[in-house]
Amino acid sequence: MPPIDRLHILLLSALDGQKEPVTRYEAMNIVNKAASQIDKPYSPGAVYHAIKRLGAEKMINFNQEMISISPEGAQALESHLLHTPIPESTAALLYIVFSTCLLTNKTLQKKSLSRLQVELIKFNQYNESASVFDSKLSALNLATNICRKHISVALKKIVLDLGD
Repeated sequence: MPPIDRLHILLLSALDGQKEPVTRYEAMNIVNKAASQIDKPYSPGAVYHAIKRLGAEKMINFNQEMISISPEGAQALESHLLHTPIPESTAALLYIVFSTCLLTNKTLQKKSLSRLQVELIKFNQYNESASVFDSKLSALNLATNICRKHISVALKKIVLDLGD
């Protein structure tokens, strides 16, 4: 199975929360609501291509226009959220937070939130070590580290609020 990218995780998370199958258009709207908070929304072609790939890999079920997550897709989503190493990038961390927000499976959401809390501690430690690593940081690097620190604080608050 090829690696699962951010769009696939958002799609699987969005479908995980649905009681009934949804149309591809509805799935695209759910995904783009989350994605637009981080970056530009995905094009319809990108979403439909991702749906086709997930369908070919048996991670989603679809008939005509209706789609739903399959047991294999739910297992891949859980594995990704709980066991795949989270990259150091802020954007990747944001995608995991938003994917977790889309979940309605409370058990998986709680486990994912616990993991995010640990990852945010590591993220914050990285920020601290990066700011002391070089006392001659350029203005751009200094600004980036300040932004990462503020993002880290905001993400911790979001994760704690989601856990309540």
